[in-house]
Amino acid sequence: MEQRSVRFSAKPPQTYPPIERQDTSDFLRAFEKLPLPKLLDDSVFVFDIRTAASVGSVEAVQELVKRGTNVKQENDAKWTALMYAAYLGHETVCDYVLEVLPTCINQRNSRGQTALMLSAFCGNMNTIRTLLKKSRDVDINVADQNGSTALHHAVLCSQLHAAELLLEYGADTNFANQQGMTPTLLACAAGHELILAALLQKNGDPLKKSKDGENGYSLAAEHPKILKAIEEWNTAQNDNAEITSVSALLRVLKLEKYQPIFEINKIDLRKFFTLTDSDLSNMGITPFGPRKKLVNVIERFKSNGIIATEPEPHSQFDIMTHDAARNDRFAYNADHGKRQRDPADEDEIRRLRYALSVQKSYNHRLFDLVSISKTTASQVLEELRLQQSLIPHNVYISIENQLHELIRKSVDIERTWQPDDFL
Repeated sequence: MEQRSVRFSAKPPQTYPPIERQDTSDFLRAFEKLPLPKLLDDSVFVFDIRTAASVGSVEAVQELVKRGTNVKQENDAKWTALMYAAYLGHETVCDYVLEVLPTCINQRNSRGQTALMLSAFCGNMNTIRTLLKKSRDVDINVADQNGSTALHHAVLCSQLHAAELLLEYGADTNFANQQGMTPTLLACAAGHELILAALLQKNGDPLKKSKDGENGYSLAAEHPKILKAIEEWNTAQNDNAEITSVSALLRVLKLEKYQPIFEINKIDLRKFFTLTDSDLSNMGITPFGPRKKLVNVIERFKSNGIIATEPEPHSQFDIMTHDAARNDRFAYNADHGKRQRDPADEDEIRRLRYALSVQKSYNHRLFDLVSISKTTASQVLEELRLQQSLIPHNVYISIENQLHELIRKSVDIERTWQPDDFL
């Protein structure tokens, strides 16, 4: 049977004429006769100084400098040897280059960036430390073409330790770039809790506004922990504006009787925040309660730079009463930056009542949810008194007075409040 090839078209196949092969033997013979390039020693083809710095070869950099190479030499993007070494974390190269020419630390590339900015961008702690220590000419707050400083770059890249080191050397936490964004605002927008805490300790202001009119509150809208940190900072700024001495702090904490101990030991406010629990005990503050109060203030100051004289809320009950205290003093307006007086009203009583009702684990005598509908103002007042030591005094007095008013008018809380409103 005759074999046939299967094709998908009735048309004849397309054919091509054969390629005529050309004789290339003459070309090849001529090419073979060309002399080979001379093999030279590696010492003839050395690194350029920027390449040597980028691979961390301090020996090659030293040799090039001996031969007269300028360490300030730039490439097309205006990067120098020091910039490459700082960016890639080559500490020894940075150290040597700065010994040769310390002033090259402030050279800028085509984007206006310095070696310090590039090092902060990558979080290279050793090179940052070398750049800051080795050159007295370094301007830590110099800005690039976008108006951003080294601290801006460290915050943008989540380089906590780099940011902390820059802050130690005086980096400005409120320096605004061309968009009006400060390092503090950048930390708020990015949700960097630890970086924000470090910035707040160094006078960072989250209430400054960018050119778009946004402050820390609006920028941190999606970061609840950042919002809480800003709120605590803002409250502390208002509440503790007059705390400029140990005596003022002791007066706020109601521990004035221990003031002579601090005076005898010559403890000012700066030294106070370096004390430990054992230091306080050795000084003669032996009761656990007062000592614990002081230690809490010290620890919270070290963590976020805030002189917090109220206990930090932990349970739901603490949080609700803490909120009541805050709202009794201040209320944010739409601008978030200004504050106005707003006395505690019936809503605060309801919120407190809700906290008391749902937190059985906090205190066995708290009301059960099933009894809420039968609870009267008198019962709430009784439960409030049981928790008196846990509630700020001014809040307690305010709520107590309002409860007495409710009792006088024979107003039952169950008529004006339903727990479903808050669930």
